[in-house]
Amino acid sequence: MSEHYETIANLIYKECIRWVVDFIEEEISFSTLLDRFQENYNKFSVLEDIDLLDLLNDEKEIQLLEINIALEDRVVAIQFDDDTYSERHLKEILIEIIKIEEKLGAN
Repeated sequence: MSEHYETIANLIYKECIRWVVDFIEEEISFSTLLDRFQENYNKFSVLEDIDLLDLLNDEKEIQLLEINIALEDRVVAIQFDDDTYSERHLKEILIEIIKIEEKLGAN
């Protein structure tokens, strides 16, 4: 049964990454990325008995947390009209984070 939950966790992870890639490739807007990423990220907590996020390997879990932090930083920058953390800067950060995912995919 644990195997099934682990598979579900990895599918949610891949969906989160897909939305990030779509944003980087300019297929979706920042607001769409924010909505879709958060919607999928919240799926890790839908079960009462198990936290699906804990079933990911540490690198994937850290990667998702780093993406979440980057998105939150961009939201704060927008709220305070801080142009030092631009959408372009966010994309650069996300590209670096995604490179980690490419290495994980090779394993």
